[in-house]
Amino acid sequence: MFRSMTLPLSATAASATPSADSTAPMRTAPTPGTPDATVMTRRRPVASGADQQGRRARNKADKRARILAAAESLLGEVGYERMTTAEVAKRANVAAGTVFQYAPTKAELLMMVVEHEWRDLVDDHLPDDAGDGGVREHVLRLLEPFAQQARDYPENAMVVGREVLFGAPGPCRQKVVALVAGLEDAIAALLVAAGGDAERSVVAAGLIVSGGVLELNRTRTGRAEVESVARRLGDLVDVAVRGAGV
Repeated sequence: MFRSMTLPLSATAASATPSADSTAPMRTAPTPGTPDATVMTRRRPVASGADQQGRRARNKADKRARILAAAESLLGEVGYERMTTAEVAKRANVAAGTVFQYAPTKAELLMMVVEHEWRDLVDDHLPDDAGDGGVREHVLRLLEPFAQQARDYPENAMVVGREVLFGAPGPCRQKVVALVAGLEDAIAALLVAAGGDAERSVVAAGLIVSGGVLELNRTRTGRAEVESVARRLGDLVDVAVRGAGV
């Protein structure tokens, strides 16, 4: 940004060589071991490239964690529509432009929070097998944490469903889509293990997840009562399971 100011070689040489009529006293080199020599030879330790990179990585991780925590708390307090990136930046104690370095849009900021929350939900509930109660009950147990979030925060759930199904591409959304795909794969594996057709089980798993999102959002639009969520999800799973041939 700033241009370096370099003197011509001739000017540098002239300034370094005293003129013959100069009356300025010549400074002699300090004797090793004297205080003056100690001051001149002391050097500040220089951080290595690895140290600098590690410090930058820690600073980035700290800022991201603060932005994530601020967005998560605001989504719970005021909801997606009233949440602003300016307030997120204020709570995270970062510049407004810094927020956009981690989430370039408000929707991506939402997806950052969703990925953080859903990662634990998916990892904690992915099944090894159908377990007790059969496929239907296990699938419903998989969906229950997401259904609970939708019941607690219906406005946010509607936006999440819209972004997962129809949102613009983005790195945070892509991570959420990958989590959803992992959930679908787990459900399909359950259906196949229970005797379902392999191809139809994949279709059924997709129907359960995407249809489940739409069913949960029906309560937000007033097309269904909140109390009917569990029954409607159960009906959806029944249809999908039978369609897979289980």
